Amino acid sequence: MFARGECLCGDIIISCEEKPIMSGCCHCAECQRETGSAFASLMIFPHHAVTFSGNFLTEYVHTGASGKKVSRRFCSKCGSSVGVWYEVTPDFMVVMAGILKDKLKFNPSFDIYSEEALDWVTFIEGHRVYPRGFGST
Repeated sequence: MFARGECLCGDIIISCEEKPIMSGCCHCAECQRETGSAFASLMIFPHHAVTFSGNFLTEYVHTGASGKKVSRRFCSKCGSSVGVWYEVTPDFMVVMAGILKDKLKFNPSFDIYSEEALDWVTFIEGHRVYPRGFGST
């Protein structure tokens, strides 16, 4: 097992069986609203490698900027965001890095939606920075 995590109240348990494919930060307005913060810290795993369990796991499904379905997972008891699945990248599962027990396993290498970042945010030298989604120019 690569990592484990849990929501604030401990009801939702997340198990990540493999290393992440990539890790980074998203500065889009949706992630800002979801997290109540300046950006979301994300770890992207193969979908099959992530398991969520708990009595209060809830999904909020909406249409993303791509026009495809986005499923945001959270604990309906404490409100913690725990993961996101995007129809546009169905083989990936995004895990919110802040829920991991071992925070040192989060090693971000990119920033996406930099054009929506708050004015005071600075990007780490060496990070790949994309104005919109991953790979945008």
